[in-house]
Amino acid sequence: MRRILGVNKTTSTFAVLGEFGRYPLEYFWWQQTLKYYDRLWESTPYRLLYYAYQTQLQMLSVFNDNQQCWLRNVQLWLHDQGVGVLYTNVMCVVTSAQASYLESTYGEQVRPRSSRLRTYQLMNTSCTTKSRYPYAHQSYLQVITNVHLRQSLSRFRCSNHRLEVECGRHAKPESVSRRDRACCLCSLGAVEDEDHLLLVCPTHYDIRCKFGQQLGK
Repeated sequence: MRRILGVNKTTSTFAVLGEFGRYPLEYFWWQQTLKYYDRLWESTPYRLLYYAYQTQLQMLSVFNDNQQCWLRNVQLWLHDQGVGVLYTNVMCVVTSAQASYLESTYGEQVRPRSSRLRTYQLMNTSCTTKSRYPYAHQSYLQVITNVHLRQSLSRFRCSNHRLEVECGRHAKPESVSRRDRACCLCSLGAVEDEDHLLLVCPTHYDIRCKFGQQLGK
């Protein structure tokens, strides 16, 4: 996905997944684990699989809660999701866990995981609600057929660009404090971040007006 977006390896995984509307692989792993867990729970008596499951349940009842095994981990994870350990509707549980992931990552009250993700999280705060901006594969990835233009937009959205807010992070011999990553194209002394480039910087006023008229704004 990073190769498709044209971003480097250090680009946040959360942003990369967000562009494609995908979730971390752990949710797919849990989906497969819960399917197997249900299979064990519903297995027919007198089968070897049934006896193996019952034996492990007995072992868990004998040992203390610190005993680690895959079944204990499944039960703990289900408990964290607020689900009983006896029976699970796999897709409901996984969907609920994915919703929690969105809320913890893009919720309006969530602090950014890093200053680098601040703009991206602001762009996606509404994906946790039933709004016009759902958490989904971004349409521009199909609409823009020019690969270079599409990748430029991807890099801008994922903070993999050449603005001072990002370049100052990688300055040598030591990074520049964020408040000192000022825009070199204007005299406002403001940090050159995505908001400044798109909405504030007077250097880009004519371009802003041109495209604003095209968009009816």
